Amino acid sequence: MASQLVNPLLYPQEWDVVRVSGSPGMSSPGVCKLSGWARKNEFDVKKGKGTKGSTLTFTGLPPVEGEIEFFLWDDGTLGTGHNHFEEWSRFKELLKYDPTKKTIEAIAIFHPALDDIGVFSVICVEIGILIPTRELLYTVKCKFIEYTPQPKASAVGTARGTKKITPTDAAAAHAQAAGDASTQALKEALDGPTSQENEMNKLWKDYNAQGTDGAS
Repeated sequence: MASQLVNPLLYPQEWDVVRVSGSPGMSSPGVCKLSGWARKNEFDVKKGKGTKGSTLTFTGLPPVEGEIEFFLWDDGTLGTGHNHFEEWSRFKELLKYDPTKKTIEAIAIFHPALDDIGVFSVICVEIGILIPTRELLYTVKCKFIEYTPQPKASAVGTARGTKKITPTDAAAAHAQAAGDASTQALKEALDGPTSQENEMNKLWKDYNAQGTDGAS
């Protein structure tokens, strides 16, 4: 997952932009904010009458939908080498479609958060207008839907049961992950003496044997 490789604490700039159209792609101007993006699984829930529980049947994996809001403020006079408004003019052209073409091409997109949920290709369904929010800051919102062509075979199936995770199991897993010293000590106690303890016992026996020989 991208969030492992592109740590937001080490690479915050990569979380501030999206890249579209190819590799490495064109970066969005200014700073952007993602919202509404979530990978959902669709299930048909059949409830029993007069009984507890239900049957869950997987029916589909719908395309992800979401919104990206772009924040623009630099008009080229701040000495950063950027003009967000000129950059936006070029960037938004990659989100448009030509109705005279017979086919509509999806847009390659990259953002660490989108990569985490497996979104790599999208269609832009709405491009908003620039809206002033306060002095020298403008925003524009765009809506997207994931491009996911249907596979030839369906994967409809009913969910099966699982083994219950008990509080004891959870505590043991946490202790193991944290390297709990008491858990290790308990394990060694149950497994018997360690190799170090065996060596100490051997030395102690040798010492006692030498003491007995000297006393005689």
